[in-house]
Amino acid sequence: MNIAITMTAYRRRTYTAKVLESLEHCKGIEDCSLYIQVEPHEKKIKTMARRATPHTVINDSRLGLNRNTHAVIERCLQENKTARAILHIEDDTVLSPDAILYYQWALKWFGGNPRIFTISGYNKTTKPPTLEQLGEIETRSWFTCWGWAAMRHRIVEILESWSFKNPKSFAGHLNKKVRQGRKEVYPVVSRIQNIGYNHGENGRCWQWYYEHHRSPYVADRIVEGLWDDV
Repeated sequence: MNIAITMTAYRRRTYTAKVLESLEHCKGIEDCSLYIQVEPHEKKIKTMARRATPHTVINDSRLGLNRNTHAVIERCLQENKTARAILHIEDDTVLSPDAILYYQWALKWFGGNPRIFTISGYNKTTKPPTLEQLGEIETRSWFTCWGWAAMRHRIVEILESWSFKNPKSFAGHLNKKVRQGRKEVYPVVSRIQNIGYNHGENGRCWQWYYEHHRSPYVADRIVEGLWDDV
């Protein structure tokens, strides 16, 4: 499946580098186009983004997380007419090696389901997963903003229903006002690790982010044949 990936970046160059490195090691990345929207801050982040993709835009002035996210997804829709789906990540969402394969598989089987809102790559488990659980998926009544994907028609709906009231967040509005009872699909073993423990938008200490956002167990390997039926 033709998936376009959108990404936002701002001031956290170490995190940005880790996310871009994880993308390079994702199986299937060669079939994806990457669109990055960078806030005007550190020169090194701009350089990294431009090296990663020609579809990089540096904002003239800071838009903030909410508007920057909307801007890059909207730009991707306008410029890429062939992408059937969009996967959105941020500068602190590290992908597992088989993350793109998972998203392709989940979008194929659930992306057209009217009861499914989005496909999430994040989960927080407290026990070490078994090998069998690497291929298990579940649904939940929630919208998770750390590595989410949807088919093109759902992306259009989301953009049309977007709210700019909270400059630091878009997730609450999508979860409470737009989702309307629909669910997200997620892997039992997370394919996204949230590493944003410092300089978060909400100004909490790194210990809080580490405790609440970090997943203790994330898929770290590619199991051949696991997502073959795409």
